[in-house]
Amino acid sequence: MDAATKELDQLSVKPEELEQVRAELAKEEASVAGLREQVDQLTAKVSNSEVSYTPPSAKFDKSKVKGIVASLIKLKDKKAATALEVACGAKLYQLVVEDEATGKELLSKGQLKRRVTIIPLNKIEASTLSEGTLKAAAKAVGDRGQLALELVGYDDEVEAAMRYALGKTMVCQDKEAAKLCAFGEGIRAKSVTLEGDSFDPAGTLTGGSRAPAANSILLTFGLLMDKRQELEEKEALIKDLKAKASLLKQAADKHAALEQKLDMAQHEATLTKKRLENNPYFKAAEELRQVEEEVANGDSLLAAKSAELKEAEAEVLRLDKAIKEYTKSWDKLLEAKDKEVQKAKDQLAALQVPILKSPLYMSVMQCICQGTDF
Repeated sequence: MDAATKELDQLSVKPEELEQVRAELAKEEASVAGLREQVDQLTAKVSNSEVSYTPPSAKFDKSKVKGIVASLIKLKDKKAATALEVACGAKLYQLVVEDEATGKELLSKGQLKRRVTIIPLNKIEASTLSEGTLKAAAKAVGDRGQLALELVGYDDEVEAAMRYALGKTMVCQDKEAAKLCAFGEGIRAKSVTLEGDSFDPAGTLTGGSRAPAANSILLTFGLLMDKRQELEEKEALIKDLKAKASLLKQAADKHAALEQKLDMAQHEATLTKKRLENNPYFKAAEELRQVEEEVANGDSLLAAKSAELKEAEAEVLRLDKAIKEYTKSWDKLLEAKDKEVQKAKDQLAALQVPILKSPLYMSVMQCICQGTDF
């Protein structure tokens, strides 16, 4: 019973904590359900843009297929989405793979559902506008124009594809800046405005109305990536909450089991005690225990009194010694005083001799004897 009590004390179980975790878990699971629905909707929305294929072989490494360019771009500024889509053009839907061998496998045995251009990362030309061209553009338009590549983020492994798609186009804030970048001396680079108007050094201009932003492939992929990341974080949180809830449930169950075990042990102990109380041997043992307890208490009292007696005896010895020392000192003092008194008497007697022999004293004494006046 003592072991069960000790183990029960060591278990720190708060029922309200388990309920709080369960409530938070239910809330997050509801949130995840909504996120999954959003991810499914966005996935369906971009499904026509994605490239579907069948793995060419059982050993085919799917990680070598990176995805279409649009799915690999991470927008730094959503306002540039339209300009970047125009800058990429058809390259947005080209499929990026790790090497030409992977591309050949897909083309020959991947059962592609539509025609697709493949970009092997190890073969693609990944040049960008020269440093001189970029300096000339900066001098001409300042911060009103930027290399398209600088407006996006991407994983390092697909850098070559990003340079290929966006490395030779300028994105400008207005048409005037776009014209300067397209036709300016020392620049002459393809330029696109934020509204999607395109200016080509060859002289062609492209513009007009464009599809609503809601249909932007880059915005859709960007939102899809955000929602997928949020979903992953929520699922990780749910996993942690489930693990925490499980541990709390185990602790609560163990706590309840120990409480029940302790209650049963206490009940059994009570019954056993009652049975023993009616047993003459138990009564005799109980009386013996009480006597032993009284003896133990008596021993303790005797030990305490013995200690007090020793202290009293020590005090008597101390006082006796002090009295003897005081008596000895008093005797010496009396002896000294007696000597002083005797010395005074001797001095007085010495002083009386001259007086008794003086004529005046003798004359006075004679008058006293004759009864006459002085």
